[in-house]
Amino acid sequence: MSKVNIYGLKAYISNAFDLHVGKRIKYAECGDGGIEHIYEVKQMFPFCVLLEDIFDHTRICPCYSKLSLMLRGIE
Repeated sequence: MSKVNIYGLKAYISNAFDLHVGKRIKYAECGDGGIEHIYEVKQMFPFCVLLEDIFDHTRICPCYSKLSLMLRGIE
């Protein structure tokens, strides 16, 4: 069994990236004109996490698998 199956994706991502409410995450969009965002974790739900851009207050709610890709710089 993989770690994801044993602990669940939320727990695995939370532990791997030390996610908690109030944590700030730096994210640069892929591409030539990659815009850099700094998101703050506002709430953690069973299947997604609510992030708010600290500059323009835009909110997004990616699922944990998408968040994992964002944090690793793949997405």
